[in-house]
Amino acid sequence: MLRDKIKGKKDFDTFIEEDNARINNFQDKLNKNEVAEERIPNIKYKIHDLRLGVLIAKYSRGDKLLDLIDEFKELLNQVPEFWEAEELMYTDELRMMSLGKLFCLNDMLGEIYIPLLEESNINDWLYNFILYEKNTDAPLLFPKPYQGVQDIVTTKDITKVAFLRNYLNKKWYKGHSDAGWYDTHKEPDYLYCGYWSWEAGAAAKILGLDDESLEEQQYYPYDLVHFKG
Repeated sequence: MLRDKIKGKKDFDTFIEEDNARINNFQDKLNKNEVAEERIPNIKYKIHDLRLGVLIAKYSRGDKLLDLIDEFKELLNQVPEFWEAEELMYTDELRMMSLGKLFCLNDMLGEIYIPLLEESNINDWLYNFILYEKNTDAPLLFPKPYQGVQDIVTTKDITKVAFLRNYLNKKWYKGHSDAGWYDTHKEPDYLYCGYWSWEAGAAAKILGLDDESLEEQQYYPYDLVHFKG
């Protein structure tokens, strides 16, 4: 059953078909040694990014979670190949960590990300919360737009779901107005794969929130929050 509330199945079918063609084209050029050596890391990262977009589009389309988890494991295992702390894309790594938590891959997350963050001397509250599942005194490196997640965690238990609903309704999408994917659903080309708030879902999963009232909430990956692996 379609999970996304913005686009239809045919849109995601086309997105997946077109991006798989791009992936195959890039991979074919690598296999034929048609890529300059200095560009190979960038092309491999582009393939990784496209594959993640395809996976997200499959989730939006309604594909079964058990059909997606092995694809995600492959992408997660590739993270160390592309890790460049000085060019760290905070939201990209947050998305990977959050999806790892939602897919119940806690051991893999720790084995991959904890050494990378320690070696790079990166100490961020949200990264730490997802990896260690506890509130720490680390700074939140990007309070805009992720202060709302910290508020969900630190507020009193009786208001956590209300804070989560407010984050999804008022802060998540608008807070990313400078992101490259913002408003892609309005484009004539097939650029949209879904606006899911993976970090909100990861926080809810860690906290074990009673989130039944949010099952139909836009941007909230409800079934992944309750996925048992």
